Amino acid sequence: MAFDRLLAEVEGHSHFGDTISEIRRLMIDIFNNRPPNGMQILDTENAYFNDHGQGHTSRIIKKISDLNRIMPSEFTELESFLLISSAWLHDIGMYIGRRKGETIFQVRERHAKISADIVYELSSTYYPSLTNPELVLLQQIIIAHSSNYDINTVSTEPDSIEGDIARKALLCAVFRIADACDCTHSRAPESVFYIYYDFIPESSKEHWEKLFSVTDVSFDAIRSAIIISYDFGNNTRDLIEKYILSNILKSEIERELSSVHNIFLNNSVPITRVLIKYFGRNEYLDFTSFNKEQYCLITLRSNFRLFNDLMGVLTNYLEDEGELSVILEIRPPEGPLYINTEKYIAFDRTEEMKDKLRSSLGEFLLDIDIIKPVRQVIEI
Repeated sequence: MAFDRLLAEVEGHSHFGDTISEIRRLMIDIFNNRPPNGMQILDTENAYFNDHGQGHTSRIIKKISDLNRIMPSEFTELESFLLISSAWLHDIGMYIGRRKGETIFQVRERHAKISADIVYELSSTYYPSLTNPELVLLQQIIIAHSSNYDINTVSTEPDSIEGDIARKALLCAVFRIADACDCTHSRAPESVFYIYYDFIPESSKEHWEKLFSVTDVSFDAIRSAIIISYDFGNNTRDLIEKYILSNILKSEIERELSSVHNIFLNNSVPITRVLIKYFGRNEYLDFTSFNKEQYCLITLRSNFRLFNDLMGVLTNYLEDEGELSVILEIRPPEGPLYINTEKYIAFDRTEEMKDKLRSSLGEFLLDIDIIKPVRQVIEI
C-alpha cells in the first residue's frame, strides 16, 4: 500500500518523504518544548488536556492505516502524504499560535483553525519542500478535523497535482474519524488523571473517565462497524458506571460517524455504526433492549449520578443467583439505556427494596417494575 510504503520511507527517498521528515522534525521539537524562533509554547495555566502530542500522532497514523486496509481503493501516494502530514500538524495550535488575551479554553475551541494558520505561517521556513497546492489541501484536512466544521461543505471533486489524485472530502472524513477513534486509555491515562486532577478542567473530567476503560478501537468491515472494546470491571458499581460512560462515548463517536456518513457512503467505506464490545468476552452490548423473562426494572432519570445512594441500597439486596434479574433503565435523552447488573433479587424482598430506593433517590427514581410471569398449572 502507498500509505504504508510512504510511512516506512527514510529521508531523501522522495519529495513526500523529505517533506514528512521536515514536518516531523519541527513537531518533535515543539512536543519537547523547543518552539520555532520567536514563538512560545502555550502556557496551559490550570488546564491539563488529554494527549495532543507524539503519542496521539502515532495512534492516528495507525488508525488511518487500519482504515486504508478495509477501503475498496487504497490511498494514492499524494493522499497518503497529506494524511501523514496532517497527523503531525493538526494539533500544532494546541502548542503555539495563541492570541494575546485568549484563554486556553478559547484556544481549545478553535485550535483547528489556529493550526491551519500556523501551518501556512511556518511552511516556507520549516518545510520548504511543501508546494502551495499541497499546503492548501493540508490546511483543509486540518480545519475539517474539528467537529464544529461542516465537513459536507468540502468539495467532493478530486484534486490533481502533477497527475496524482487527492479525494479531499474523503481525506477530511477519514482523518476526522481516525482522530475521534484515538479514544483508548492511552489518550487519557488514569494514572495521569489523578496526578493532574486539580489542573484538569471540571468539564473535561468525564471525558477522561470514559476513556479509562477503553482497551481498543478497531474497524470491522464484516460488521460495518467501529468496535470499541470496553473493560466493565469486576464489581456491580463499576459495571453500572461504565455502562453509562461507554454509552456516552458510543454516542459521541456515532455523532462523528454521522457527520461523515454521506462521504463514506459515496466512497464505499464500509463503516456505518458503532458497537461496544465487552472486553474479555465475545459479546457485543445492546444498550437499547434486554432479554429477560423475569426481572426487576429500576427506572432512573437521565444524568443520574447518585451512585453511592443507589449502591448503598442495592448491595443489601443483590445476589449472584435468584428469581429476578435486576435491570437499570436510564431514560432519554441520555438513554434509553438498559444496564444488566448481572445480579438478582428474591421476589419476596422487592417491596422492601422499593421503599428503600424511593427514600434514598427521591425524584431521580422514576419507576420500579416487577415482571414475573404467572405459571399456569393444568390439572389432568
